[in-house]
Amino acid sequence: RLLQMIGDAALSLSALTFTHLLSSAAAVDKSQCTLYMAPSSTAGSDDGGPEAAVVLGMYTGIDIEPGTTIGLPEVVIPIIDIDLHANDEQRKERFFEGQSDFSWTSITIHANFDIFPAPPGSPGANEGMGLLAMMPGIGSLANQHVTSHTNAEFNSESLLNRIPSAKSSASGDSASVLPNYGSSTQYHNMTLESLKFIPAGMEILVNNLGRESEDVVLDAKDYDDADEALRKINEFMQTKVNSIPSVSGEKKQEIYSYLLSTLHIAGTPGANFDAEYTESTMDAIAKIMPKNPSDIERIMNAGGLFREDYPDSFKSNEWLEENGQCLDGIYPGTSTIDAEKGAFATRDIPKKGLISPAPLLLIHDKEYLDMFPTTFKGERHMFASRLNQDRDGNTESPITQQLLINYCFSHPQSSLLFYPYGMTMNLINHKPTGQGANAKLVWTKASYHDNDLLEDDASYLKEEVDAVVALGMDVVATRDIGADEEIFLDYGPEWQQAFEVHAKGWDYDRVWATQAVELNRSQKELGPFLTAPERKEIVSRGEEDPVPENIMTGCFMSFEGEKDNEQLQPTGDVDGLPLFRFNEKETTHAGRHLRKCEVHDREKTEDDDDSRHHYMVYIYEDYLTREGFVENFPHDFITFVDRPYTSVSHSTDSFRHPIMIPSDIFPESW
Repeated sequence: RLLQMIGDAALSLSALTFTHLLSSAAAVDKSQCTLYMAPSSTAGSDDGGPEAAVVLGMYTGIDIEPGTTIGLPEVVIPIIDIDLHANDEQRKERFFEGQSDFSWTSITIHANFDIFPAPPGSPGANEGMGLLAMMPGIGSLANQHVTSHTNAEFNSESLLNRIPSAKSSASGDSASVLPNYGSSTQYHNMTLESLKFIPAGMEILVNNLGRESEDVVLDAKDYDDADEALRKINEFMQTKVNSIPSVSGEKKQEIYSYLLSTLHIAGTPGANFDAEYTESTMDAIAKIMPKNPSDIERIMNAGGLFREDYPDSFKSNEWLEENGQCLDGIYPGTSTIDAEKGAFATRDIPKKGLISPAPLLLIHDKEYLDMFPTTFKGERHMFASRLNQDRDGNTESPITQQLLINYCFSHPQSSLLFYPYGMTMNLINHKPTGQGANAKLVWTKASYHDNDLLEDDASYLKEEVDAVVALGMDVVATRDIGADEEIFLDYGPEWQQAFEVHAKGWDYDRVWATQAVELNRSQKELGPFLTAPERKEIVSRGEEDPVPENIMTGCFMSFEGEKDNEQLQPTGDVDGLPLFRFNEKETTHAGRHLRKCEVHDREKTEDDDDSRHHYMVYIYEDYLTREGFVENFPHDFITFVDRPYTSVSHSTDSFRHPIMIPSDIFPESW
């Protein structure tokens, strides 16, 4: 019940975040769309991005101030050891490599220890590539520009504040575990935040998609530097030149041209130009500068030189209305049924009106998501391996499927799967038609959708069409829906029947292991972290270890120095192992800094605030980190994590079934 209350509070914060976005601009009409999905301005650019039939992006419908959450917090769906389970080269190439621009790494979502990562060069590295993650909405629609110009960034630390998976009904017996436990992802609350002012109509651009281009002369930093140089030049013209009445327009042009020419010599005083700039870069910067000083104010007020050079990144409201679809039609909240979360209408939606767009990725066969029995190998470093696999790669029958299948669309008589990556639409829960469903799926009429593909047969899609396919659906209202009303979609009679069979065989009295996210939520009430000696003493008295055996301790610690390629140096040693001091300047709550550790000792600070506790921790060795001790370790940089393969995400007993596309709209040839 406590976890349910915590979940309600966290989901309320998500709703407040959305409300903040709606009100981030003065006098924003709630009926106005704040965020659009439309063809991206980055499509077709030489940025190393996908050569796909369609590249969709996000555009803001309102002005966004710096530090504002964009869109809505999203779920992240893990895909476990995909190279291990789908170990067919064609499967890997057709989907799991084809959709690489839509997938995220385990470190990004703080899932470092969800599996055993195979060390580089080890046998395990050739057997399983580890954990990938699919993030719809902001994680699939935010694009990287050819220049790496960025106006937003992902805040992966927000995942640390996610809520536990609900085990029981808020109204039922707290000891009775619901049959939908483990059927939804435990990773959610990923947020996207603005880095700077984003004017209405601009595409949301991020810079952590791993794409680089050697052909681009100017990058994001160059444009920022050029804007700073232009600001300095404009300041000089306004204060030193324009203030002199006798200076003619021709003379002003001459002075301005001279100032531009100095960019090639020493740069503008106060700007960021330095010795790293090549002559070609300086030439390119000079070319994007306005030719006439009278244009400076207009360019600066409109958003700077990037906007002047790449006008396609900015769209008018009329263009967005004609070519885009609104993404903010629903928001997350606590569901009114026995589900953890649900989707609610942002505003009144008329019958047949758009609730949420659902662009699709193609998974060429349901079997791609099959999971097989595994075992664990290795001595110093463990890794997963297929069990009883013969020389031809054959193994026994699958025992479950990837969790991703619960978020996919399909049909009972087709082997095709479609993964929808629209914003927040994955939170829409099921109710049968005539028993509460107020929404349905239809094929979209949006410009990116290729209706001709509906006429092709399944073999053509499997053999000729890439994962990033020009297909999309819309979730639309089957009746008038009021603002703040929960949205329900009929998942299909096959889904309903499968869940009823699953629920009938469900062990409601099974005791499920405590998850790390649950322990983290209660840690504030437990006080300081117990040290390893304290836990051993508790066990020696015949009492149960407060930390279950399926949970271990993780510490956020960077061993990077302040300079590039510099490593943190030890300050001493403990029992022959190096002793470090907590790296306050370089350490963040990013997944790349999360390491397996053990609390060795604790020191109390002057006040009684648990967050002010500091510890001596032992960092375990892995293939990226050497073992050692770290002193002065802050309380807030220690967390509990599930041991590999023990979280509910790995349950083989949880429900797995795709959402069914209605037969009356599903192509017979598929």
